[in-house]
Amino acid sequence: MKISRTFTITRTGRYVLLAMSGTVFCLAGYILYSYLQESDVKSETELLFETNENYEPYADLLGNPVALTDYLDKVIVVHSWASWCPSCVEQIKMFQTSTANNNDQVQIIAINRAESINTIERFKNTFSIEDSVLMVIDPSDRFYNSVGAYAMPETIIYDKAGNKALQVHGEISQEILEQKIAELLEEN
Repeated sequence: MKISRTFTITRTGRYVLLAMSGTVFCLAGYILYSYLQESDVKSETELLFETNENYEPYADLLGNPVALTDYLDKVIVVHSWASWCPSCVEQIKMFQTSTANNNDQVQIIAINRAESINTIERFKNTFSIEDSVLMVIDPSDRFYNSVGAYAMPETIIYDKAGNKALQVHGEISQEILEQKIAELLEEN
């Protein structure tokens, strides 16, 4: 005599099993994403603040090398811009006024997105950009590509230790800029 036993799952049971499977997959995906994000931050910091012979150094308009490590004792505001970006003009002018009050404790660095020196100099002269904003050339567009940027302009504020404190995709308001700078200056 043969005893046959079948196992059936009710419709509700199937939904519960499907929901539990989905939860497990989402949790595994989140853990993997978190791990990869930590790896990206470390490599970004290394790429931006440490000397790396694999990359051409950033340079100012006179061709002098610019290393972000030179400013680690200051709050660093890095603005990724291009001459074809209309809001970049207003943003850079706003940065000039914000550095006037704190220029010994804050360094504004405007990193251009792979345009020629002539284009950058024309931009600087046309819009009367002062030397309080350090204009930097990035011929390979390395900075923009390394920080997860996807808008224009991009502004990233680093604390005095080089840790990313804020990244804004698109325009940053003067209020947020001043508030974040003040907050970071009070920390030390």
